[in-house]
This record gives sequence, structure tokens and C-alpha cells, in this order.
Amino acid sequence: MACDCGFRKKMRDDRRRVPAGRTVYLDYCATTPVDPRTLGAFERACRIDWANPSSPHSRGLAASDLVEECRKKIADAFGLEASGLLFCSSASEALHAAIWGLAARDKDLGFVTTGVEHASVRAPLRMLRSLGRSVAECPVDGTGAIDGNALAGLLKNAPRSIFVYSPANHETGRIQDAARIFETARGAGALVLMDAAQAAPRLPPSTWAPFADLVAIGSHKLYAPKGCGLLWKRKSLRLARFRRGGTQEGGLFPGTENVPGIAAFAEAAKLLQGSIAEESRMLRVLEKDFLRDLGLKSVPFIEESHEEHAAGVFCLSFPWISDMEAFMLELARLGICVSRFSACSSRVDGPSRVLAAMGVDPIRSSRSMRIGIGRFTVREDLFALSRALRRLAGEPTSP
Repeated sequence: MACDCGFRKKMRDDRRRVPAGRTVYLDYCATTPVDPRTLGAFERACRIDWANPSSPHSRGLAASDLVEECRKKIADAFGLEASGLLFCSSASEALHAAIWGLAARDKDLGFVTTGVEHASVRAPLRMLRSLGRSVAECPVDGTGAIDGNALAGLLKNAPRSIFVYSPANHETGRIQDAARIFETARGAGALVLMDAAQAAPRLPPSTWAPFADLVAIGSHKLYAPKGCGLLWKRKSLRLARFRRGGTQEGGLFPGTENVPGIAAFAEAAKLLQGSIAEESRMLRVLEKDFLRDLGLKSVPFIEESHEEHAAGVFCLSFPWISDMEAFMLELARLGICVSRFSACSSRVDGPSRVLAAMGVDPIRSSRSMRIGIGRFTVREDLFALSRALRRLAGEPTSP
């Protein structure tokens, strides 16, 4: 069941007021529209390779062969070893499997993370802390960059530890120095678990994929259907199973593989491989034009994203907003789809945890908005948002 917070209930009650016509979708960080080209691979698997990959017959073998072919395609696209790539249902599941699998395997393993991570990292680590495990938090600076000296100190004080982080933030897009972080971890004998859900569709794999011991990615952030993800780990690493019932995917993710989802995932990775540079250039142009248009329309705003942020995700705050829930509801009424936080946070009001960790004051961080754009965004989408902001900036945001 999806989030059903009070804000979403209000949206349901108010649905009749959402205008018909083209939706302005600016929430690519939450999920991407499905690229029709990935649906061909999905449909073919449904129509031809529909058997259970574990079944002992020709149809099962054909489905199994397709899974292995896709495993190699995805691994090659991200510069990973295919032998360490395991399919699951989402990046969140992959992160949970890695965190719990490592924690159960080594009772003395310490965990280090930051205050700007996604809920799928924060929640399991919070649970581990409540169970008495060592969980430390590395600070970030005012731009959202990880404090390298603080990280070195934390890892040095925990001889057996793992650093869990994202190389591209889900709210501000802040890019971390993955190579330096990995070098710091290696120097302390620590492991690195990377939440690459936002990095995979936006950053060249060479800038992040080689610098981790475990990596989590979700297909639906790459323009493929939902329901498929991966956990990659170095072959030398062993994780305790957190589920039972089958030997699929190294025993870590038992159950029948999502063959159509895997096929679409592979097609999405292949498409991304040849387009990420051009897409990034296009997205930066769109962002620049949007910010210029806000200035021309005299809409007061503060850029919360540092210049070193991933293309397609940026954060702004609007000091003139008096009621954030009413403001977001009005955007929804106008057919503009945008979020403040990750979809897993289940709220629209209150301060941003990410901005708070960066030292932004609570009032300002309570008026922030995350804008996520991508492959199918056009300039008019962002101009529609700027027109809405101009109108709302000139009138009270009351329910």
C-alpha cells in the first residue's frame, strides 16, 4: 500500500479540481515515466520467455538464459562484474539486504552514514542502533559535501566498519567525491555500500561504480517499469540471508525472478549508456532557462543546490510561502506534479532533513521544493511551474 498521509487524502477529496490535459511532471527523482523502448523488451519476455527460470525444462532454460544475458548487459552498462550482480525488487530492498546481511554476518561491524541519506538507509540503521549496534553519522558541510576529515576519523575509530551513502543526493543532487571517499575507506580498512538510485540515471558510471564494495540501483529511476532492482557486491563479500525459501539470486532474494522487469531493466541500462552525456547537457540547459525565467518573473527564491549537483535534480526554497501544504495542494490542482522530499517520507510540511543537516535554518528549510526533471521534460513544463510560482508569490497560500 502506498503512502496515505493527510495531504494525499486531501488531494483525493479535491481530485475533481485537477484540470484535464497534459500533466506537468517534475518528480523524476521519485520515479521516471516508462520509456516505450523498454516496453518492447518487457512485452517480449511476457510473450516468449514467460516460464519460471528455475524450472527444469526447455522453457525454463530459455527464461534463465535471458536473465543471465540481461545480468551481463546491465553489469557492462555500469562497469560492474556480472558475477556479483543480484536481481531484486527495488533499490530499497537491495539496501536492506546489504545492511541486514552484513550486520548479521559480523556482530561487531560498525556502520557510518550521513544525515542527508534516503529513508531506505536511515530507517534500517536507526533500527540497528536501537538494537545496540554502533551507528555513527558523518557531518556534511553547508553545500552538502561529506566532510572527508570527519569520515576518516570515524572510520579509524571503528576498525571493522562500513560507510553507507549516496554519491548523488536525492533532494539537492549534491555530487560526492566517490573516488576520495573510497580511498579514505580503504585506508581505514572499511567497506563502502553505495545507494546509487539517483546517481545511476544521472552520472557517468566511471565516476561512482568503481568506488564501492556494494551498490544498489532501482530500474524505475532509469525509465523502466517498477518492480526490479539490483544489488551488486564484490564476490569476496558474503552476506547473511535475511529471507528463506529458495536459492534464486544467490539465496539472498528467493522467489521467481521478475523476468519481464529484468529484460526492461537491461534495455533501459543500454539506452542510458549511449545517452547520459547528452541528456545531462540538455537538463542543465533546461534548469538554467528555468532559473532565468524565475528571475525575469521576479519570483523570490534561494538556490539550495550547490553548483556540483547532478543534472536533473535541484532544490529551491521560497521564503514567501506561508503554508507549504496549501502551496503544494495548489500546484497539484494546477496539474503540476512536484515533491519536497523523497516519496518514502510521507509528508509535505516541516523542515527538510537534508537541508537541516547542511545547516539551513528550520524556517527556510520548511519552504523548500525538490525539482526533478528528465528525458521527457520540455521547456514548457518548467515555464508552467514558473508561471504558477509567479501567481502564488503574489497571493496568500491559504487552504
